Amino acid sequence: MNKSVLSLAVITVVEGLQCFQCTGVSEPKDCTTVVLHYEDQNREGKNGTDEKNKNARGSNQDNQCFTDFYVTEQGFLYYDLGCRIEDICLATLVLTENFQERYQLRCEKKHVCQDSLSGQFHGHPKSAPLPFGKRQFTFPLTECEYCCDKSFCNSKECVKVCGPKAADIIFALDASESLTAADFEIEKEFVYNFTKQFKIGRDNVQFGAITIADHPRPDFYLNTYHDRRHLLDKIQSLVFLQSGTNTADTLKIIHDEMFKGGHGGRHSASRIVVVLTDGMSKETNRTREEAHNLQKVATVHAIGIGSLVNNEELAAIDSNRKPGTVTGFDVLHTMGDYLMEIACPGTHTALIINVSDQDS
Repeated sequence: MNKSVLSLAVITVVEGLQCFQCTGVSEPKDCTTVVLHYEDQNREGKNGTDEKNKNARGSNQDNQCFTDFYVTEQGFLYYDLGCRIEDICLATLVLTENFQERYQLRCEKKHVCQDSLSGQFHGHPKSAPLPFGKRQFTFPLTECEYCCDKSFCNSKECVKVCGPKAADIIFALDASESLTAADFEIEKEFVYNFTKQFKIGRDNVQFGAITIADHPRPDFYLNTYHDRRHLLDKIQSLVFLQSGTNTADTLKIIHDEMFKGGHGGRHSASRIVVVLTDGMSKETNRTREEAHNLQKVATVHAIGIGSLVNNEELAAIDSNRKPGTVTGFDVLHTMGDYLMEIACPGTHTALIINVSDQDS
Protein backbone atom coordinates (compact mmCIF):
# COMPACT_ATOMS: atom_id res chain seq x y z
CA MET A 1 0.00 0.00 0.00
CA ASN A 2 1.46 3.28 -1.10
CA LYS A 3 1.42 6.05 1.41
CA SER A 4 1.30 9.60 0.18
CA VAL A 5 3.52 12.04 2.00
CA LEU A 6 2.18 15.49 2.66
CA SER A 7 4.88 18.17 2.52
CA LEU A 8 4.30 21.41 4.34
CA ALA A 9 6.20 24.57 3.49
CA VAL A 10 6.70 26.64 6.61
CA ILE A 11 7.01 30.34 5.93
CA THR A 12 8.33 32.53 8.70
CA VAL A 13 6.94 36.04 8.66
CA VAL A 14 9.19 38.46 10.49
CA GLU A 15 7.54 41.52 11.95
CA GLY A 16 9.54 44.52 12.98
CA LEU A 17 12.29 46.80 11.73
CA GLN A 18 15.26 45.05 10.15
CA CYS A 19 18.46 47.04 9.56
CA PHE A 20 21.82 46.16 8.12
CA GLN A 21 24.48 46.36 10.84
CA CYS A 22 28.23 46.49 10.22
CA THR A 23 31.21 48.56 11.28
CA GLY A 24 33.96 49.80 8.98
CA VAL A 25 32.75 48.36 5.65
CA SER A 26 33.97 49.81 2.35
CA GLU A 27 30.46 50.04 0.87
CA PRO A 28 26.97 49.43 2.30
CA LYS A 29 26.45 46.53 -0.08
CA ASP A 30 29.34 44.73 1.64
CA CYS A 31 27.25 44.50 4.81
CA THR A 32 25.21 41.29 5.14
CA THR A 33 24.62 41.23 8.91
CA VAL A 34 21.04 42.12 9.90
CA VAL A 35 19.82 43.45 13.26
CA LEU A 36 16.12 42.91 14.03
CA HIS A 37 13.90 45.01 16.30
CA TYR A 38 10.65 43.09 16.91
CA GLU A 39 7.54 45.23 16.74
CA ASP A 40 5.62 43.38 19.47
CA GLN A 41 8.62 42.25 21.49
CA ASN A 42 7.91 45.23 23.73
CA ARG A 43 4.39 44.11 24.58
CA GLU A 44 3.93 42.91 28.12
CA GLY A 45 4.10 39.13 28.45
CA LYS A 46 5.56 38.49 24.97
CA ASN A 47 8.78 36.41 25.18
CA GLY A 48 9.10 37.31 28.83
CA THR A 49 9.46 41.03 28.17
CA ASP A 50 7.73 43.59 30.32
CA GLU A 51 7.01 47.30 30.56
CA LYS A 52 10.47 47.94 31.99
CA ASN A 53 12.10 46.45 28.85
CA LYS A 54 9.79 48.55 26.69
CA ASN A 55 11.00 51.71 28.35
CA ALA A 56 14.61 50.67 27.88
CA ARG A 57 14.21 49.90 24.18
CA GLY A 58 11.48 52.17 22.90
CA SER A 59 8.74 51.02 20.56
CA ASN A 60 9.42 49.84 17.03
CA GLN A 61 8.06 53.09 15.66
CA ASP A 62 10.73 54.95 17.64
CA ASN A 63 13.66 53.22 15.93
CA GLN A 64 15.25 53.83 12.56
CA CYS A 65 18.01 52.28 10.48
CA PHE A 66 21.07 54.48 10.01
CA THR A 67 24.19 54.80 7.88
CA ASP A 68 27.28 56.83 8.79
CA PHE A 69 29.87 57.55 6.09
CA TYR A 70 33.20 58.80 7.43
CA VAL A 71 36.85 59.36 6.55
CA THR A 72 39.76 58.36 8.79
CA GLU A 73 42.92 60.34 9.51
CA GLN A 74 44.71 58.30 6.82
CA GLY A 75 42.11 59.26 4.19
CA PHE A 76 40.28 55.91 4.11
CA LEU A 77 36.51 55.96 3.63
CA TYR A 78 34.21 53.61 5.53
CA TYR A 79 30.58 53.03 6.50
CA ASP A 80 28.89 52.12 9.79
CA LEU A 81 25.35 50.72 9.60
CA GLY A 82 22.82 49.79 12.27
CA CYS A 83 19.66 51.07 14.00
CA ARG A 84 19.04 53.75 16.61
CA ILE A 85 16.27 55.82 18.15
CA GLU A 86 14.19 57.90 15.73
CA ASP A 87 13.45 61.04 17.69
CA ILE A 88 17.08 62.18 17.65
CA CYS A 89 17.51 62.02 13.88
CA LEU A 90 17.82 65.66 12.90
CA ALA A 91 18.35 67.78 9.79
CA THR A 92 20.29 70.96 10.53
CA LEU A 93 20.82 73.85 8.13
CA VAL A 94 24.49 74.87 8.21
CA LEU A 95 26.68 77.34 6.35
CA THR A 96 29.89 76.30 4.64
CA GLU A 97 33.07 78.36 4.69
CA ASN A 98 31.93 79.83 1.35
CA PHE A 99 28.63 80.90 3.01
CA GLN A 100 26.60 78.36 1.08
CA GLU A 101 23.58 76.80 2.73
CA ARG A 102 23.64 73.04 3.24
CA TYR A 103 21.45 70.64 5.17
CA GLN A 104 23.43 68.39 7.47
CA LEU A 105 21.69 65.14 8.42
CA ARG A 106 22.56 63.83 11.86
CA CYS A 107 21.55 60.79 13.86
CA GLU A 108 22.76 61.15 17.43
CA LYS A 109 24.19 58.01 19.04
CA LYS A 110 22.33 58.34 22.35
CA HIS A 111 20.36 55.11 22.07
CA VAL A 112 20.84 52.00 19.94
CA CYS A 113 18.66 48.91 19.61
CA GLN A 114 19.56 46.18 22.07
CA ASP A 115 19.46 43.68 19.23
CA SER A 116 22.70 45.12 17.82
CA LEU A 117 25.87 43.06 17.92
CA SER A 118 26.93 42.16 21.48
CA GLY A 119 24.14 44.38 22.74
CA GLN A 120 25.94 47.62 22.00
CA PHE A 121 26.97 49.86 19.14
CA HIS A 122 30.54 49.31 18.00
CA GLY A 123 31.47 52.87 17.13
CA HIS A 124 34.91 54.20 16.26
CA PRO A 125 36.69 56.19 18.96
CA LYS A 126 37.48 59.79 18.10
CA SER A 127 41.10 60.81 18.04
CA ALA A 128 42.43 64.13 19.31
CA PRO A 129 41.90 67.17 17.04
CA LEU A 130 44.70 67.44 14.46
CA PRO A 131 45.75 70.67 12.71
CA PHE A 132 45.60 70.92 8.90
CA GLY A 133 46.56 74.35 7.67
CA LYS A 134 44.61 76.94 9.66
CA ARG A 135 41.94 74.48 10.79
CA GLN A 136 41.67 71.51 13.08
CA PHE A 137 39.78 68.30 12.37
CA THR A 138 38.70 65.54 14.72
CA PHE A 139 38.94 62.14 13.08
CA PRO A 140 37.14 60.22 11.87
CA LEU A 141 35.40 63.00 9.95
CA THR A 142 31.72 62.21 9.31
CA GLU A 143 30.95 62.92 5.67
CA CYS A 144 27.33 61.83 5.63
CA GLU A 145 24.70 60.49 8.05
CA TYR A 146 21.13 59.46 7.37
CA CYS A 147 18.24 57.60 8.97
CA CYS A 148 15.27 55.75 7.47
CA ASP A 149 12.30 53.83 8.85
CA LYS A 150 11.81 50.87 6.48
CA SER A 151 13.48 47.48 6.76
CA PHE A 152 16.80 47.18 4.87
CA CYS A 153 16.59 50.85 3.89
CA ASN A 154 20.11 51.71 5.11
CA SER A 155 21.92 50.14 2.15
CA LYS A 156 22.27 53.38 0.17
CA GLU A 157 25.61 55.00 -0.52
CA CYS A 158 26.51 58.59 0.35
CA VAL A 159 28.16 60.40 -2.54
CA LYS A 160 29.37 63.90 -3.28
CA VAL A 161 28.18 66.11 -6.11
CA CYS A 162 31.00 68.32 -7.43
CA GLY A 163 29.80 71.90 -7.20
CA PRO A 164 26.72 73.39 -8.87
CA LYS A 165 27.16 71.54 -12.19
CA ALA A 166 28.66 68.38 -13.66
CA ALA A 167 32.45 68.02 -13.69
CA ASP A 168 35.05 66.34 -15.91
CA ILE A 169 38.12 65.62 -13.75
CA ILE A 170 41.42 64.25 -15.07
CA PHE A 171 44.27 63.11 -12.85
CA ALA A 172 47.91 63.11 -14.01
CA LEU A 173 49.92 60.66 -11.88
CA ASP A 174 53.71 60.82 -11.61
CA ALA A 175 55.42 57.49 -12.38
CA SER A 176 58.99 58.75 -12.78
CA GLU A 177 62.19 56.94 -11.79
CA SER A 178 62.51 59.06 -8.63
CA LEU A 179 59.48 57.26 -7.16
CA THR A 180 59.32 53.82 -5.61
CA ALA A 181 56.57 51.32 -6.31
CA ALA A 182 55.24 52.04 -2.82
CA ASP A 183 55.06 55.79 -3.63
CA PHE A 184 53.01 55.06 -6.74
CA GLU A 185 50.64 52.88 -4.71
CA ILE A 186 50.07 55.85 -2.38
CA GLU A 187 49.29 58.06 -5.39
CA LYS A 188 46.76 55.50 -6.60
CA GLU A 189 45.26 55.27 -3.13
CA PHE A 190 44.87 59.06 -3.02
CA VAL A 191 43.07 59.13 -6.38
CA TYR A 192 40.99 56.10 -5.36
CA ASN A 193 39.81 57.71 -2.12
CA PHE A 194 39.01 60.99 -3.87
CA THR A 195 37.00 59.46 -6.73
CA LYS A 196 35.21 57.03 -4.43
CA GLN A 197 33.29 59.88 -2.82
CA PHE A 198 31.53 61.04 -5.99
CA LYS A 199 28.44 60.12 -7.93
CA ILE A 200 29.80 58.90 -11.27
CA GLY A 201 27.96 59.24 -14.58
CA ARG A 202 27.19 61.24 -17.71
CA ASP A 203 25.08 63.70 -15.75
CA ASN A 204 27.40 63.91 -12.75
CA VAL A 205 31.18 63.56 -12.32
CA GLN A 206 33.37 61.83 -14.90
CA PHE A 207 37.00 60.88 -14.27
CA GLY A 208 39.97 60.32 -16.55
CA ALA A 209 43.61 59.54 -15.77
CA ILE A 210 47.00 59.69 -17.46
CA THR A 211 50.39 58.56 -16.19
CA ILE A 212 53.36 60.97 -16.52
CA ALA A 213 56.27 59.12 -18.16
CA ASP A 214 58.75 59.38 -21.05
CA HIS A 215 55.83 58.33 -23.21
CA PRO A 216 52.75 59.44 -21.24
CA ARG A 217 50.12 56.72 -20.86
CA PRO A 218 46.41 57.65 -21.04
CA ASP A 219 44.98 55.15 -18.56
CA PHE A 220 41.28 55.82 -19.13
CA TYR A 221 39.13 58.56 -20.62
CA LEU A 222 36.19 60.47 -19.20
CA ASN A 223 33.65 58.16 -20.83
CA THR A 224 35.50 54.89 -20.21
CA TYR A 225 33.78 54.20 -16.88
CA HIS A 226 30.33 55.30 -15.75
CA ASP A 227 30.20 52.61 -13.09
CA ARG A 228 32.05 53.50 -9.89
CA ARG A 229 33.09 49.95 -9.03
CA HIS A 230 34.76 49.40 -12.43
CA LEU A 231 36.41 52.83 -12.20
CA LEU A 232 37.86 52.05 -8.77
CA ASP A 233 39.04 48.62 -9.92
CA LYS A 234 40.87 50.26 -12.83
CA ILE A 235 42.60 52.78 -10.55
CA GLN A 236 43.80 49.95 -8.32
CA SER A 237 45.17 48.03 -11.32
CA LEU A 238 47.37 50.85 -12.70
CA VAL A 239 50.96 49.67 -13.22
CA PHE A 240 54.02 51.65 -12.11
CA LEU A 241 56.15 52.62 -15.16
CA GLN A 242 59.23 54.05 -13.39
CA SER A 243 60.00 56.22 -16.39
CA GLY A 244 60.93 59.85 -17.08
CA THR A 245 59.02 63.02 -16.15
CA ASN A 246 57.65 64.18 -19.49
CA THR A 247 55.11 66.58 -18.02
CA ALA A 248 54.95 68.71 -21.19
CA ASP A 249 53.64 65.88 -23.39
CA THR A 250 51.31 64.79 -20.61
CA LEU A 251 49.66 68.22 -20.49
CA LYS A 252 49.51 68.35 -24.30
CA ILE A 253 47.71 64.98 -24.49
CA ILE A 254 45.19 66.15 -21.90
CA HIS A 255 44.59 69.33 -23.91
CA ASP A 256 44.48 67.74 -27.37
CA GLU A 257 42.73 64.43 -26.63
CA MET A 258 41.29 63.80 -23.21
CA PHE A 259 38.63 66.55 -23.18
CA LYS A 260 37.39 65.74 -26.69
CA GLY A 261 33.71 64.93 -27.11
CA GLY A 262 34.61 61.50 -28.45
CA HIS A 263 36.34 60.75 -25.14
CA GLY A 264 33.46 62.02 -23.02
CA GLY A 265 34.30 65.72 -22.71
CA ARG A 266 31.25 67.93 -22.09
CA HIS A 267 31.00 71.64 -22.88
CA SER A 268 28.48 72.08 -20.07
CA ALA A 269 30.75 70.56 -17.41
CA SER A 270 33.50 72.09 -15.30
CA ARG A 271 36.88 70.94 -16.63
CA ILE A 272 39.40 70.15 -13.92
CA VAL A 273 42.93 68.72 -14.10
CA VAL A 274 44.89 67.55 -11.05
CA VAL A 275 48.65 67.09 -11.57
CA LEU A 276 50.57 65.05 -8.97
CA THR A 277 54.36 65.27 -9.25
CA ASP A 278 57.45 64.87 -7.07
CA GLY A 279 60.00 66.80 -9.15
CA MET A 280 61.05 68.87 -12.11
CA SER A 281 59.94 67.98 -15.63
CA LYS A 282 62.40 67.18 -18.42
CA GLU A 283 61.59 70.34 -20.40
CA THR A 284 60.67 73.13 -18.02
CA ASN A 285 60.03 75.84 -20.63
CA ARG A 286 57.88 73.57 -22.78
CA THR A 287 56.00 72.36 -19.70
CA ARG A 288 55.09 75.96 -18.93
CA GLU A 289 53.90 76.50 -22.52
CA GLU A 290 51.69 73.41 -22.48
CA ALA A 291 50.35 74.32 -19.05
CA HIS A 292 49.41 77.78 -20.37
CA ASN A 293 47.55 76.18 -23.30
CA LEU A 294 45.74 73.73 -21.03
CA GLN A 295 44.68 76.51 -18.65
CA LYS A 296 42.71 78.07 -21.52
CA VAL A 297 40.30 75.11 -21.56
CA ALA A 298 40.49 73.75 -18.01
CA THR A 299 41.31 74.66 -14.42
CA VAL A 300 44.59 73.01 -13.46
CA HIS A 301 45.53 72.20 -9.87
CA ALA A 302 49.09 71.11 -9.11
CA ILE A 303 50.21 69.19 -6.03
CA GLY A 304 53.94 68.87 -5.39
CA ILE A 305 55.21 65.97 -3.32
CA GLY A 306 58.57 65.97 -1.53
CA SER A 307 61.64 68.20 -1.48
CA LEU A 308 62.67 67.90 -5.17
CA VAL A 309 59.72 69.90 -6.48
CA ASN A 310 60.48 72.93 -8.67
CA ASN A 311 58.15 75.44 -7.04
CA GLU A 312 58.31 77.92 -9.93
CA GLU A 313 57.37 75.26 -12.46
CA LEU A 314 54.65 73.95 -10.16
CA ALA A 315 53.18 77.45 -9.85
CA ALA A 316 53.23 77.81 -13.64
CA ILE A 317 51.27 74.55 -14.00
CA ASP A 318 48.64 75.63 -11.45
CA SER A 319 45.90 77.90 -12.84
CA ASN A 320 45.84 80.00 -9.68
CA ARG A 321 49.63 79.92 -9.29
CA LYS A 322 49.03 78.56 -5.78
CA PRO A 323 49.96 74.88 -5.92
CA GLY A 324 49.53 72.56 -2.97
CA THR A 325 52.61 70.91 -1.49
CA VAL A 326 53.32 68.11 0.98
CA THR A 327 56.63 66.95 2.42
CA GLY A 328 56.33 63.37 1.21
CA PHE A 329 54.09 60.61 -0.10
CA ASP A 330 53.40 59.42 3.45
CA VAL A 331 51.33 62.58 4.08
CA LEU A 332 49.71 62.91 0.63
CA HIS A 333 46.39 61.81 2.14
CA THR A 334 46.23 65.12 4.05
CA MET A 335 45.60 66.91 0.73
CA GLY A 336 42.25 65.22 0.16
CA ASP A 337 40.21 67.88 1.93
CA TYR A 338 42.28 70.67 0.32
CA LEU A 339 41.70 69.22 -3.15
CA MET A 340 37.98 68.81 -2.51
CA GLU A 341 37.68 72.50 -1.64
CA ILE A 342 39.66 73.92 -4.55
CA ALA A 343 38.57 71.46 -7.26
CA CYS A 344 34.90 71.21 -6.29
CA PRO A 345 33.77 74.35 -4.44
CA GLY A 346 30.17 74.06 -3.34
CA THR A 347 30.38 70.28 -3.07
CA HIS A 348 27.39 68.72 -1.30
CA THR A 349 26.56 65.21 -0.17
CA ALA A 350 23.66 63.21 -1.58
CA LEU A 351 22.34 59.67 -1.37
CA ILE A 352 22.25 57.21 -4.25
CA ILE A 353 18.51 56.52 -4.55
CA ASN A 354 17.17 53.78 -6.81
CA VAL A 355 13.77 54.11 -8.54
CA SER A 356 12.50 51.22 -6.42
CA ASP A 357 13.53 53.11 -3.27
CA GLN A 358 11.41 56.09 -4.26
CA ASP A 359 8.33 53.91 -4.50
CA SER A 360 8.86 52.16 -1.18
